[in-house]
Amino acid sequence: MKKLVFKKADMSDKIWIKEIFSKFFSLGSENSFGGIFIWSDIYGLKVCKYKDFLLRKFKENGNDYFLFPVGTGDLEECLNFLVKNFNDDKKIKFIGLTKNNLEKIESIFPGEFEFFEERDKEDYIYNAYDLINLNGRKYHSKRNHISKFNRLYKWQFEEISEDNLEACKDFCNRWFLENIDDKRSDLMLEKKALEKAFDNYKELELVGGVIKIEEKIVALTCGEKINKFVFDVRFEKALKIYDGAYSVINNEFAKRYLNNFSYINREEDLGIPGLRKVKLSYHPVALLKRYKAFLR
Repeated sequence: MKKLVFKKADMSDKIWIKEIFSKFFSLGSENSFGGIFIWSDIYGLKVCKYKDFLLRKFKENGNDYFLFPVGTGDLEECLNFLVKNFNDDKKIKFIGLTKNNLEKIESIFPGEFEFFEERDKEDYIYNAYDLINLNGRKYHSKRNHISKFNRLYKWQFEEISEDNLEACKDFCNRWFLENIDDKRSDLMLEKKALEKAFDNYKELELVGGVIKIEEKIVALTCGEKINKFVFDVRFEKALKIYDGAYSVINNEFAKRYLNNFSYINREEDLGIPGLRKVKLSYHPVALLKRYKAFLR
């Protein structure tokens, strides 16, 4: 049997990976070239093209895990080939599965996999209209934060571009120094991913913006289009001293750039209580359930 050869994605893989993603609808933050490229060093994420499918695997706690194949063609044949190919060494493990992925695996391998729900890795999905307009009582506190910020500060919004990328990097260094926490090892990983995003900003077709006060950046956000219906907000940072800055950058970016999208994906909360509280406070229309699957 032909062995699958996985490699770290580079810019030469951009065209074929984006072509595969363009052929189907997804709400998931994992289904973009930028996400693969930015996080490849952090998680040992590697890709492989098998016929018309994109295969992805990465390391977590020393173990190999696979994401669900993406592509067109015979999914059953692809999954069978992947399972048999990998099981020469150990039992295959899938992670980041949606409910639809789970059902497909169970239909092809009935009773052969054990499934586990992963609440900490569920993507938060919002109506773009809601985050743009902040209508109704449920967004009253967000509007108050924005009003207070407007009263306290004379600020301006600026798109992220090659002209201000260095200033964005300086801001992020300051933010991470402010928020460093021995209990949050994920922060240093996120810092590395954000630096890689900035270093390849134009090539990755990222979109972002900053809030500036007295010519200094106090808040920043950026992300990328998953498809014509869904935009993924990958990073959002604001300095603690500026109360309301998170609400302002969130709303301003949505108003200026996300009018043509139906949904905004703001990714997972990693089980962090404060982050979960904030993400819930924006009233998601759905939590994209996630599962892992281990071959019995």
